[in-house]
Amino acid sequence: MDRYNWKNHYAVRLTELEDAGDFFHYGIEEETGKGKVTSCTVFPGIQAVYNDLYLFHCGRSAPRTEEIIEINYCVEGRYECEVNRQYCFYATPGDLSVGNAGRRESAGSFPTGRFSGLTLFIDLTTTRDQNASILREMEVDLDVISRMALQEPRRFYLRGREEIDAVCQQMISAVTSHCHPLLKLRTLELLMLLSDPELLRGNNMPPYLSRKNIQLAKNVRQRVTENLSSHLTIQQLSEELHASPTAIKSAFKSRAKLATSGS
Repeated sequence: MDRYNWKNHYAVRLTELEDAGDFFHYGIEEETGKGKVTSCTVFPGIQAVYNDLYLFHCGRSAPRTEEIIEINYCVEGRYECEVNRQYCFYATPGDLSVGNAGRRESAGSFPTGRFSGLTLFIDLTTTRDQNASILREMEVDLDVISRMALQEPRRFYLRGREEIDAVCQQMISAVTSHCHPLLKLRTLELLMLLSDPELLRGNNMPPYLSRKNIQLAKNVRQRVTENLSSHLTIQQLSEELHASPTAIKSAFKSRAKLATSGS
């Protein structure tokens, strides 16, 4: 994918570890941990990137472009995404999202310190120009997928779909085993599944929580873990954090509900 630099989505520079033919392995390391990134050009204009990370932060915002579709599938761990500096949602194992690269999500993190997932970057112009014949034969409709990506204010989201899980897991297996033909086949299969316009009616968005509630829950958790022997009461936490006991309870209930949804 010559027109789009997918590496701009990482907050630190990727270190090239190995060139394995069609597959490139990179290392990533920053103050919260490290991990490994594998990339492969599946077809002209379609880049697959597999993240195998043991860290809490590594992403940064990239300029939005409607010509690049970003498809994300979560395998392990949890991804916390902050939207427009107001709301947060979580991607959990088995969740797939479709959006334009560089949407207005202002920050992302991995609250458990562990994340593995697959991303497809699709350059619509290059893909249409150079892969038209095979896309037509496989009944891939990029217009349908583009409409998914253009949904506002939230991205298109699927969770708990067995057929999607099966294909994405095989795509990851193809990446880790360096099997380019299988990766090409499964990528086309995924795009074919996403070309069904009926999926737009079954968009299963995870709940969005207010950024304020999420931050309050994190602050309470930090205070409790730092003072495990102190037996802090909700009233004490309320006074220290300048939040009502009701607000603290509400923040934790919302976060707990979000954490278990889709798990």
